[in-house]
Parts: sequence; structure tokens; C-alpha cells
Amino acid sequence: MTELIESIGEMLMAGYPGTDPAAAAELIQRYRVGGIILFSRNVKDADHARAVCSKLQELRQSVSDSPLFIAIDQEGGCVARITEGVTVFPGNMALGATRSEELARQVASVTAAELFALGINVNFAPVLDISSNPRNPGVGARSFGADAALVARLGSAMIRGMQENGMCAAAKHFPGLGEARVDSHDELPRVDAALERMKKRELLPFEAAIDAEVAFVMTAHCSYSALDNTLAPATMSRAILTDLLRNRLGFKGIIISDCLEMGAIEKHFPAPQAAVATARAGADMMLICHTLDKQIAAIDSLKNAVRTGELSEKRVRNVLSAISSIKKALRFEQGPPYRADKPQKSVSEEVASRAITIVRNEDSLLPFKLAASDQLAVVVPSFESLTKVEEAAEPHEAFIHKLRRYHLNTLFCSVGVKPTEVEVRKCVDICRNADVVVVVTYNLHQYIVQKDFVHMLLGLGKPAVVAAVRDPYDLAFVPEARACVATYSFRQCSLKALAGVLFGQVEATGELPVELG
Repeated sequence: MTELIESIGEMLMAGYPGTDPAAAAELIQRYRVGGIILFSRNVKDADHARAVCSKLQELRQSVSDSPLFIAIDQEGGCVARITEGVTVFPGNMALGATRSEELARQVASVTAAELFALGINVNFAPVLDISSNPRNPGVGARSFGADAALVARLGSAMIRGMQENGMCAAAKHFPGLGEARVDSHDELPRVDAALERMKKRELLPFEAAIDAEVAFVMTAHCSYSALDNTLAPATMSRAILTDLLRNRLGFKGIIISDCLEMGAIEKHFPAPQAAVATARAGADMMLICHTLDKQIAAIDSLKNAVRTGELSEKRVRNVLSAISSIKKALRFEQGPPYRADKPQKSVSEEVASRAITIVRNEDSLLPFKLAASDQLAVVVPSFESLTKVEEAAEPHEAFIHKLRRYHLNTLFCSVGVKPTEVEVRKCVDICRNADVVVVVTYNLHQYIVQKDFVHMLLGLGKPAVVAAVRDPYDLAFVPEARACVATYSFRQCSLKALAGVLFGQVEATGELPVELG
């Protein structure tokens, strides 16, 4: 039993601070954690990520013959931890707009091959939540769309593409966060969808993922009244993790919790209590991403639960055996030296171009037919991180440069997501004197100040295009715009494609994967 208790750290996947992997040494060598999750705070670029992964496995080799899981959230779109030296894709909803399984598989293959070459072996993707609720602050363009069959089809294609290229994929967030109205990073959501609806919608993509033999399923920090009348979060619900996911759906891989330091859990359950409750519910691994004291407390709590019988020895042995089996089945050595100067931009640009959707085009305003003397005014918001799952956005200078190559007489105005009075006055003055206006929106549907600002600009009566570069739901709120375009992404590949669409160099063939209402 002593050996079993000393191995309990295998059930934890932990994060650590800073860019020096030595900060994880105690977790790896003393507490024997089974995995490490990397964030932008840990890796500067692709070359640095490779060095970090090598050091982490070196630390592990000093205490175990079994390698670490090294995980990352490299979803694409607004959630990408490494953005330098790898291919950054537009994300799931852009793929949903293409409707292409082949592109989804190709994106996953490229992502997996690049991550594997760096020494990463688990990608917490794809998101299989259905974007059925525009008020959901945490899903949006991270989803493939509102149609369960589409999400299932593209999600399973991505899983196969990743796992064919040395990567463990993770379907998240089971049993589906699409209907949530609050972000689980902040508070515990509750979903009251009927059981029959959930069977036909929310659960369908996860069934497809299981058929594709996905390695991991990540739990949702959300209560589901139709699935567990105790209203326990799915992460801590035996009815959801064991009875439903394991027994009824037949999932045989690793069940891992979402981070137990998220507000949905931490505001209600201390980390030690949460870790034991999650394990008892049926999870195999617990994710604790930030705080060393909480990680150690969780491991100690799991050990004590085994000693007291609260967590059975048989249950822990089965978990450790399952983790060991998956580790043995996968290739964990790093690939050949990675060429950080060779990201496959052509693939990301194809996805971005095929995704762009023209939702409205009155009087054929697009593509622009501007005389050299016509003044084009372009209003662009700062691309900020809007949720806690995001860590960094991107500057829009490349978009500005691209538009000026098409039309030299272009003026730009940059504003915040919540424009200030000074920013409003400046942009109104610029747009009032323009012949044509392009207004870029960044989740306007969730920001009243941004919404009022855009209506003020459209009220000037100029021929105007509104381009939603994140959630396409923005376009339901701008009926006065003569043309509306959805890119589903603010990444450079998507902004380049947007510029091409505005000036007729790229054909917009995407189809909306959600309903605008």
C-alpha cells in the first residue's frame, strides 16, 4: 500500500510559474505528478518550448522510467499558448464555416506534428461544446457551431488527425458547456436542458469522440439538473462521470478534470476536498494549474483518502494502470529537431479564406470599387483577452498594412473593446469625412459600450461594412450596416483573408455555422 500511496501523484496534472522548468522540479521529483500543463507564461516560442519539454522529461527520468504527460491548450483561434514558430490556426468556428472534415483533419495533423516535435504529447482539444447560446461568455468561436452533427463530424476528424500524429487529443468539456450562461472560470453554471435534448445535442459530439477512440475527456465545471439531481458539478458527479460517461457511453480512456482552481469549483470547494470528490466521482486525473500549495494539498488529501478507505485501493490501482497503458501505447520521444522558421502558413490561410462568410451585401458594396481619391476609414478594436482561458491576443498592424496595400487612401482608428469618450470622438470625426467605412467588431454582442459606439458610427449614414472578427453573433445587432462579414478569428491569417475579401482578391465561400437570431 505504501508504494500505491507514493504513486498517487500520477493522478495530478500540474502547472507551474515562469519560464524555467526547474520550478516544476519539486512536483515532478518529490510528488511524482503524472503530467505538466504548459501555458504562455512557461514558453516563449517553439524553440524554447522544445527546451522546456526536454528539461521536464529529464527531471522525470531521474525518478521514474515512465514519462510525463506534457499538455497544452493549443485549440487555435483565441486559445493558443504558443504563437511564435508554429502554425496558428483560426480556430474551431472557422472550420465549422468551411464544413470540411478534410480541413479539420489537416489542421489537427499539422498542430499535432508540430507539438510532438517540441515534446508535447497531450493537446487539450478539440472543444466539443455546441455554440447554441450567444450569451455564453466562455464558448463562442471556440465551438465548431450550433449543429450537433457538424460538431461531432469535425470534432472526430480533428481527434483522428491529432492521434495519428503522436498526440493525445482531449474532448472537452463533458457533457457540454454550450448552454451555460456564466463562464466556469468565474462561477458555477447550471444547465437545465431536458435529458432528451441533451442526448440529441450535447452528448452527440462526445459519442463521436469516443468512437474515434479519443485518449482524454475533460470534465465541465457545470451542474446539469437532468443528469444529476444533486446538482453536483459534472467534475464531481458520479452519475455523470461513471454512470454516464464510463458505463453508458463506454469511454475507456482517461477522464481528467478541468482546472480545480477555476471559480466554479474553488468558490465552493477547497482544492483538497475537490480532488478527492473528483476522484470518487470517476475522474482519473485532476488538473490544478497554478498554485503549488494547493497542488501539494490535493496530493496529500488523495493519499489520506486511500489510507482511510474513502478512496479504494482497487480504484487507484485501476487508474494508475490506465494511465500507464496510455503512456506505453504512445510515442513520447521528441521528434526530429524542429524548424521553428517553417510553420505551415498555407494551411492556416486556406482555412481562413474558406471560412470567411459574407452575411449581408446590399447593393453589392463588396468587393469595394473605390477610386484612388475615395477615403476609406477603418475602425479596429484592440484584440484583448476576454476570458480567463485566453492569455494573449495579437496586434492588428499587419491588417492595417495589408489594407493600405490595396487602397493607399485609408485612415485607421484604434479603440478599446469598451471605447472611451476620447476614442469615440476621434473615430466619429474620421468616419464622418470618409467615403466608405469598415467597422471591425470584437464580441460587440457582449459589450454595451462597444455596441453603442458602432451604432453611432453607422448612424453617420456612410456606406459601411461591419466585420465580426470573433463571435459572429455581433452581426445580429447591426441591421443598418450595408454589408456584414464574419471571420470567426482575429489571427493574422483571418485578417489577411478579410482584407482580400473586401477588395475582391479572396472569394468568401464560408457558411454561418450558427444562427444569428
